[in-house]
Amino acid sequence: MVMILCRQSLLSVFKGALILIFPIVLLLVPAHGQSGFISIDCGTPDGSSYTDGTTGISYVSDTNFTRTGVNSNVSPEYKLQTKIQQFWNVRSFPEGTRNCYTLKPMQGKNKRYLIRARFMYGNYDNLGHVPVFDLYLGVDLWDAVNLEFAGTSIDKEVIHVPPSDYIYVCLVNTGYGTPFISALELRPLDNQIYVSQSGTALQLFKRYDFGTTSNQATRYKDDVSDRLWSPFDQDTDSWTALNKSLALENSLGKVPFELPLAVLSTAYSPSEASKSSNMGFNWKPPNSTSSYYFYMHFAELQDISNNQSRVFNIFINGDLLVQPGPVFLDQIPLRMGTAYSSISDPVFTPDSEGKFQVWINRTENSTLPPLINAMEIYMVKQLSPQATNEKDVYAMLDIKSVYRITKNWQGDPCAPKAYLWDGVGCSYDANNPYSIISLDLSSSGLKGEIAPYIMNLTMLQHLDLSNNNLSGKVPPFLGQLSFLKFLNLRGNSFTGPVPAALLQRSNNGLSLSIDPYLYPSCSLPGSCQKKKSVVPVVVGSVCGVVGLITAVALLIWCHRRRRQSIESNNREKGSIVSKKQQFPYSEIQRITNNFESVLGEGGFGKVYHGYLNNNEVAVKMLSSSSLKLLLRVHHKNLTTLVGYCNEGTNIGLIYEYMAMGNLRSHLSGNNENVLTWEARLRIAIDTAQGLEYLHNGCKPPIIHRDVKSTNILLNEKFQAKLGDFGLSKIFPNEGGTHSMSTFNDTPGVSTTVAGTPGYLDPEYYVSNWLNEKSDVYSFGVVLLEIITGQPVLAKNRENKHIIQWVNSMLAQGDVKKILDPRIKGDFDVNTVWKAVEISMACVALSSSARPTMSRVAIELKDCLTTELSTRKDVSSEAESKDYSVEMISRSMITALSPQAR
Repeated sequence: MVMILCRQSLLSVFKGALILIFPIVLLLVPAHGQSGFISIDCGTPDGSSYTDGTTGISYVSDTNFTRTGVNSNVSPEYKLQTKIQQFWNVRSFPEGTRNCYTLKPMQGKNKRYLIRARFMYGNYDNLGHVPVFDLYLGVDLWDAVNLEFAGTSIDKEVIHVPPSDYIYVCLVNTGYGTPFISALELRPLDNQIYVSQSGTALQLFKRYDFGTTSNQATRYKDDVSDRLWSPFDQDTDSWTALNKSLALENSLGKVPFELPLAVLSTAYSPSEASKSSNMGFNWKPPNSTSSYYFYMHFAELQDISNNQSRVFNIFINGDLLVQPGPVFLDQIPLRMGTAYSSISDPVFTPDSEGKFQVWINRTENSTLPPLINAMEIYMVKQLSPQATNEKDVYAMLDIKSVYRITKNWQGDPCAPKAYLWDGVGCSYDANNPYSIISLDLSSSGLKGEIAPYIMNLTMLQHLDLSNNNLSGKVPPFLGQLSFLKFLNLRGNSFTGPVPAALLQRSNNGLSLSIDPYLYPSCSLPGSCQKKKSVVPVVVGSVCGVVGLITAVALLIWCHRRRRQSIESNNREKGSIVSKKQQFPYSEIQRITNNFESVLGEGGFGKVYHGYLNNNEVAVKMLSSSSLKLLLRVHHKNLTTLVGYCNEGTNIGLIYEYMAMGNLRSHLSGNNENVLTWEARLRIAIDTAQGLEYLHNGCKPPIIHRDVKSTNILLNEKFQAKLGDFGLSKIFPNEGGTHSMSTFNDTPGVSTTVAGTPGYLDPEYYVSNWLNEKSDVYSFGVVLLEIITGQPVLAKNRENKHIIQWVNSMLAQGDVKKILDPRIKGDFDVNTVWKAVEISMACVALSSSARPTMSRVAIELKDCLTTELSTRKDVSSEAESKDYSVEMISRSMITALSPQAR
């Protein structure tokens, strides 16, 4: 029951499940200005600001709140339809799935804020299609944005208490058009009002001003909190509008909920003509399963005598909003109050029809009918109890700032999982905030020293900073990351040595990958053994777009008497260095015309185009910080090492020049010269033979780990050669011998996962156990590229992996739909089937089900033989026979294949 009585008595306060506030006296609080307001006009020119002519609110552009998106103006006809300047332009987000604004209110966390996002499409893109997309508050879905027409405007508003100093408002593309936003506003609120249960927010459903004659929303400056009060839009024919000036002088106290006097000064009450003592209205909220809070505001607007009273009950779906417990007031110029749901009691839910029926009924002893001045209805929004640890968030924002990282790092780093930041891995503990446990910033263009903010990622287990331009000393604090299991610092320009604490950690389980020069003298395993020993470590990386690459390897030797050790070893072992021509650095400068033309850049240095004896070559200059071991690998299907330079800090390798670039460029639809089916089979065979040599012909064997179409180089005769050994792994063997049977009887070697997404063996990715079948899987993906001409991932396939797409095509039984449609001329469809079967065998999920590269090479050569014999091409048949005996006989395959366990 709501009772407003005029009596000579003291105030009696009741305690109930629901609350009705009637202050004794009123303080007319002057507008407190825009302190704490964040007012963003989205889509205005970068850095601009203005004061709105209607509201007096100062708006700024969104330059400092988001780093993505495109500014646009709405169409002129829609601009003329609205006086609200914030709807004249938008910021849209055509790139990326999730794009976010980051708000940092001056009052900080654990304070109550009103957050409002505003939208009007206005045909800004001239497409005439209103998009539908999702709006997120932090990690939680706030609401869907679905405008009815191009000229329709819509507001999404929520009252929220953020647990962090940062508030993320994100727009998510759901596939139904490009997200956009017109304005974003934040307003601080009194912490004592709109209180909801912990872990919830209040999403506005309706906010009404009853009895107003204006057709415009009331807001700031009338409302110091800039709430938008809209005229009541239901049938009011049976009601009478009441109004009164509420300009009180010398008053004390405070208006409940800081209600604007402009809203309180109007009301509706049943008309005398209606002969009704009750008021009723209803709504159907969009979500009938959610709970709702009601706030109903009342102020007496009539001069009533001592014997008059206004007493009424409020029913919502038949339940009382305010339980019995009348309030008696001393007679004062103004009586007002707010009836609202208490957080300690159940909130209201729609009825069986999904509706809210509200009745305000006059009681029997009331002399006056009920009235209502204003009402607010909020839907209770359950919030996720977890997000990323606040310290981790601050650390990542600092890292992003100091390195000026351009990755699409927006919103919460870890949640939702679907929008996990690129290069970031998280732990998802149901009982604790999410923690960042993995950070991969390899090849991200980082410059300067290692940022100290990384130290704040206290749960970090995996850190990869390789192949950047980092400098300075390796900081000791990395050794203080107690959970760190993997650290890769290769390919930078640090000054050594590595801190002793970090080296000690590497002896106690930390997998440390650094350039050898960073080790203190005699700290590198095996570096202070006999002077004549040569330890093969890793085949270095040589990358390039046009041509280059390959089998890099290096000598790790003791700093003392380095040259003597190498020369002694070369004489005794006959290493590759003694068989290749050595050039002084001045000659390398001449060959490359002082490093004029860059072909590409790999993990350990740049690759330059040059001429040696009138022959084109690719010159790989290793970082001066890198001392590496030249590994003896030589095969016609691996790019050939011509010479080297080892002069002080200038270390370089000279490779044959691969004139036709990489395989991927010839499979692309942009290349007018389409590879024939025969040419594709030959390229596949060349590649298979190169891999087979690494697996079986090298002692110890080598796993490439980065087989992909861009690492397969073509010379002027379109002979394929395998390049880029930057991730290659050498497998040690006991007794100096190795056989495939030994190699396959063990699960492999545990290594940190490396490779290119899309080509990476899923079994290796999950287990970290590497064997030669990981290369087989990657080759299978490349073979599918060769057959289809398609990239591993493509938007026109809905980003399906090429394996998934081929599987779906195979289910239809038509292999011609799989073959690159650009291939013209005669070909045997059976050879296409066989090639597809080989590729699908290579990409089996279980490594044990995949064939060896020896078997793959044999099957592909049989495929080529069949193709050529079908066409009865005599010259090709002869060439095919050469292929069939060229590398491995079938008897040799038997000897090299895995033995029965």
